[in-house]
Amino acid sequence: MQLKEIKKNFFSFEKERKVFECEIDFFHPWEYIRFDVFNEILIKRGLYSLPHDKNRKGNRFYAKKITNLIKNILTYNPYKNKNKNILFIGHSR
Repeated sequence: MQLKEIKKNFFSFEKERKVFECEIDFFHPWEYIRFDVFNEILIKRGLYSLPHDKNRKGNRFYAKKITNLIKNILTYNPYKNKNKNILFIGHSR
């Protein structure tokens, strides 16, 4: 099935089921999950694949991140240096 056919079927599904009219306490859930549902269909059909970042997030990825965090805390910690004055400038964000 090609992308055009999948879109056509998806739109007809939305129209038949009236998913945009579904409301839970003034909240329309379909608007929030629609993109994820459509992407999941494309992934199952083999027309779309996961982004690279999502594939890399295994144990090795997190172990490297934690190692870098500890290294940076120990080596680049401004509080360890007793000889310099430190000025913090905040901003609204």
